[in-house]
Amino acid sequence: MNNILDKLSSMSEAFPDKIAFAFIRKGKKNKTDSISFRELDQKSDRAARYLSNRGFKDGLVTLVLARPSTDFVVMMYAMLKTGAVPLLLPPIEIRKRKGRAQLRKILNRARPEGVIGSGILLAIRRILRLGPRKLRTINIRNLRKSSLDFSNESDFISKKEIDWTDIPALVRYTTGSTGPPKGVIYSHGMLHSLLHTLESEGITSDDVFFGRSGTLIIHPLIGISSVSIIAKPRNVTGQEIVETISNWGATAAFLSPPSAIHLANYLESHAESHHQLRAMLKSLTRIYVGGETISAGFVSTIESHLSEERPTRGGFHLVYGATEGFPLCHAKASTIIETYPKTKSGMGFCLGEPVEGIRIRVLSFEDNNEQFDPSIASEVPGSGPGSIGEISVMGPAVYSSLIGQ
Repeated sequence: MNNILDKLSSMSEAFPDKIAFAFIRKGKKNKTDSISFRELDQKSDRAARYLSNRGFKDGLVTLVLARPSTDFVVMMYAMLKTGAVPLLLPPIEIRKRKGRAQLRKILNRARPEGVIGSGILLAIRRILRLGPRKLRTINIRNLRKSSLDFSNESDFISKKEIDWTDIPALVRYTTGSTGPPKGVIYSHGMLHSLLHTLESEGITSDDVFFGRSGTLIIHPLIGISSVSIIAKPRNVTGQEIVETISNWGATAAFLSPPSAIHLANYLESHAESHHQLRAMLKSLTRIYVGGETISAGFVSTIESHLSEERPTRGGFHLVYGATEGFPLCHAKASTIIETYPKTKSGMGFCLGEPVEGIRIRVLSFEDNNEQFDPSIASEVPGSGPGSIGEISVMGPAVYSSLIGQ
C-alpha cells in the first residue's frame, strides 16, 4: 500500500484551481482562508522538502501547536509525505494547573522528538516547560516561507519501495472524558479505509463538504472541496450554518450535536418561511452528526429541510464511533424516528448499523476471558439483541496500537 497522499498529485492535475480547503474565521467581517488543489500539492511538496532536510521524517513524532488554517493543512500534508508523525492534542486549558498537568502526562508518554507551531504557542511551551526542553523546533511561519519558495519546483516523492499500510500517519489524543487520554496511532492503512468508507457512501468529487470532521484530511484525495467555520461548535449559529451551506452549495455536512441543535432551532423558529428555507438548503443531500445523539424531533426538523435528492431513507445520519475508530456505525433518519417510541420508553438509543467493513460484538460479563472472534459473534451468547456489556469492534478503520504502549 502506498503513502496515503500519493493520490494528491492526480487530484491536483484533475482539479488544479478548485478549492480544496476554505476556513472561515468569525468576526466583524468573516475572513476566508482558502487553498486550491494545485497549491496544496505544490506547497506541501516544498514544505516536505524543508522538513526532511531538518530531520522531520521516518517516524519522528512531532508535537503540533497550530490552529486550523491553510498553513496547518500544508504542514500536515508535508509531514505525511515525509513520514514524520504529527501529534495532535485534545482540547486542553493550559491556563489552568489541571490542564498543564494533563498535558505533561500526555507528553511524558508520547515523548515527542520535534515540535512545529506558531511563535506564540512555541513561546508558551518554553515558558511553561511543557515537554522536553530540547526538541527539533520549527516555527510554522518559516515553514510557510519555504512552501512559497519557487526556487525549487521538483516534486517531493514519498518512498515507493516500502509498504505504508502499518506505518503511523498521525497520533490523535482522546479527550480523556471516559478515562485517561490515549494517543491513538492512525496508520496509512486506516486512512485508506476511511477514504474507502467515504467513497462507499457515494461521496465524489462533485460534493462540497461543510463542517469539521476527522475525515477532512483525506477529502482532497477524492477531489472534495471542504469548508469549515473556525469557532467552538456552541458559538456557531444556525443562521451561519444555513448561510454557509447556501453560499458554497454544500452537498454534505458534518456537525457536532450542539451545532445540529442550533440548526434545528433556527429552522423551527423560521417555520413561517419554510419554502424559502427549503430553497436555501436545496443543495444539502447528506448531513452527519457525531459525538452524541440528538432527539428525533431535531432530526425530523432538519430532515424536512434537506434536498429533495437526498437518499430514500433520509439524508440525516447520526454517526457513532470513538477517536480509536471512526466511523463505526450510523443511524439514518428513518431509523431514529421509527425507534423513538422505544427510546422514549427507556430502552436506550438505536445506534443503527455498522459501516462497511466494521464488525461489532457486545461482550457480556461471561466473555471476559474469551478472545474476540468477530466471525462467530452471532453464535456467542450475549452478543444478540438486548445484550448488555462492553462493545468490541474490529475493522480496517479501527486502531491497532496506542502510543507509549
